[in-house]
Amino acid sequence: MHLSHAVRLIARILGLLCLFLTLQSAAARPTWLNDGLLLHYPFNGGARNVARDANHLTVNGPPLTADRFGAANSAYLFGGSGYLFGSDEGLPTGNQPRTLSYWYRPDRLNTTEVHFSYGAHSREGIFYPVLFADRPGDRIGVGYAGGGESIFWQGFVLSNWHHVVITYDGTQASLYVDGAIAGSGPRNYETALTGRSLYIGAFGGDGHLVWGSLDDYRFYNRALTQAEVKALYDFEKLPPGPRRARAVAQVTNGFVIGAEITDPGAGYEQPPLVQVVGLNGGTGAEAVAEISGGSVSRVRLINAGRDYTGEVQIKIASPPFLPELGISFSKVRVSMKVVLGRKYNLESSSDLQAWKFVKEVIAQDEQITEEFDVSETGRYFRLSERD
Repeated sequence: MHLSHAVRLIARILGLLCLFLTLQSAAARPTWLNDGLLLHYPFNGGARNVARDANHLTVNGPPLTADRFGAANSAYLFGGSGYLFGSDEGLPTGNQPRTLSYWYRPDRLNTTEVHFSYGAHSREGIFYPVLFADRPGDRIGVGYAGGGESIFWQGFVLSNWHHVVITYDGTQASLYVDGAIAGSGPRNYETALTGRSLYIGAFGGDGHLVWGSLDDYRFYNRALTQAEVKALYDFEKLPPGPRRARAVAQVTNGFVIGAEITDPGAGYEQPPLVQVVGLNGGTGAEAVAEISGGSVSRVRLINAGRDYTGEVQIKIASPPFLPELGISFSKVRVSMKVVLGRKYNLESSSDLQAWKFVKEVIAQDEQITEEFDVSETGRYFRLSERD
């Protein structure tokens, strides 16, 4: 076997292995994960609800911090002051079923904290988990307003992340910590919405503030089963796969003066390339990315450019990928995953031995898709980076 044939064979085997590992990883994501999901706050660079275009939160004080995987700007740090708040639009009312899921890292014990609350202030109206200072300070319960808490669990460890879930099926509430059930008990919620009763890190905005970090809130309009709670814990305790970072440009009088990170991404080993693209004109703006813990922690402008109007995009590169091929009848569709801003040579072959130059590819985006006639190019393609 020629060396070149052996190399190509090994590459194919490795490619299949990577595909197998990718499929195995993807299988860990529960198929029901978004069924009934009303709120999802991953806190990746901000407090938007990614489950739907509603219930986005306003940040009143807490700064972003690293999450349980060390990714920068991917959780919120509460230091005994500040909270997040927003609209309670569309959340369950009366005794309708619901589930709350989130991650918590305590920085102090012996404090009374409320990690989430919504609903009008009446004994049966407000729904919340509460951490108690006096029972003792690492004991969490499921609450009614006015002191009707129950279903306690004890065992939080300082500076350790814990997964907390509360389910309610209309008559029974259950508390889970780190995937295991801690207890259940009868509840008769009569939740009424006020328009702006949703708080994270405070009890209705008027006290019981948090000392620690909070992250990855999910809120469902149904009661998850015990098996689903365990599957959710197993899924979320693993670090996420590589994800492209995103940012939006801040433009004043035609100059790009800054960039706000909306998603810090994940899986970066080196600072990625950043391009500033004015869709309606403008030129000269330049930026560089800084990373921390595998995520983009900052996009720093080094040149403001000029004459930018309309939409200005900040494009942040992902880790490079190999080309992906798809064949249909007499046409071959080549989907090239490339590194933003780099140049490549695209070559083709009919027999994997004789290769010919097809075209130069300049990566103006991270994925470029083109179709070619198999009779002219052959069915095999390869991509190589130019110097």
